[in-house]
Amino acid sequence: MILFGAAGRAWVIWGWFVPIVNLWFPRRVMLDIWDASTPVGSRGSHGLVNAWWTLWIISLIADRAGSTSYRNAETPQEIQDATSQIMLADVTDIAAAVLAILVVLRLTRMQNEKAYQGQGSLPVGI
Repeated sequence: MILFGAAGRAWVIWGWFVPIVNLWFPRRVMLDIWDASTPVGSRGSHGLVNAWWTLWIISLIADRAGSTSYRNAETPQEIQDATSQIMLADVTDIAAAVLAILVVLRLTRMQNEKAYQGQGSLPVGI
């Protein structure tokens, strides 16, 4: 599903902000870019993109749960438990950020390989 046209370009941005849609659309855009960047003759695995996206979604859910627990906490133990949840969400978010960096580095390498091999240009319009 490669996104082209005015509507597709708009969703590349809005897909991050529209509730519910933002849970899958950015991943789909990243997979489209990944597939377009994979050199001809190579079978590109989506494992790295899926790992990044999974950790990012987990961190969102964990942060929401921890924040809700913290708001509702009334005892020192409840505050401590909520703080632990938020810290776990932060650690997961850091891991997702590291994977995002790896995704970008891998995409850059794949695009450089494809350009070096003269396999044509990548689609522009996103």
